[in-house]
Amino acid sequence: MRQPLRALCAATALGLGLTALAACSDDPDPRIGGDDDPSTEAAPPDSSEPATTAPATDGTTATEPTEPPSSEAPEGETKRQFVVRWLEESQRMQNTGDTEGFLALSRDCQSCETLAQTVSDYYSAGGTISWDGGELLRFTSYDPTRNEFLAVYESGDTRYRERKGSPLRELSGGRQRYVIQFERKGDSWLILAADRLVD
Repeated sequence: MRQPLRALCAATALGLGLTALAACSDDPDPRIGGDDDPSTEAAPPDSSEPATTAPATDGTTATEPTEPPSSEAPEGETKRQFVVRWLEESQRMQNTGDTEGFLALSRDCQSCETLAQTVSDYYSAGGTISWDGGELLRFTSYDPTRNEFLAVYESGDTRYRERKGSPLRELSGGRQRYVIQFERKGDSWLILAADRLVD
């Protein structure tokens, strides 16, 4: 069964998407395809958009970004690298309240917009979020006819206050499975949907 990224665990009732949902499941990750799936390779250069000079993402761990990542795609960025960049931008957004960069990596993604609105609402009310990030463990083709990929992600812990003066709450991290639908944009991609797989 698929649920939008914005779907909540009944126990947490928090709309933090990747962060909160990571704490809600002990589901083992399925083994579908492999990381060497040819459909995860870099998109060919598109001469209609100028090439960027940003360095390519080498790893697959979303860690505490020290500066805002560029919304420009690194030259030759693979879909897997794009997902890592998207997760890093999600972490930056949640830890700072700045939603612009995260939203720039998607188009008409309702769950992405809901997550960004929740983050914005918390910060506007004087709240805070601190997410430890996580690691992309597996990224494989899921439904090639819809350009969908399965992303298995191990999330770190999250601490948050919904508004100024509210109690500090904590969510333990955990493993999650998401189906992410892509659309090509120049040398990179946009996310059209991010749905959590649940049993």
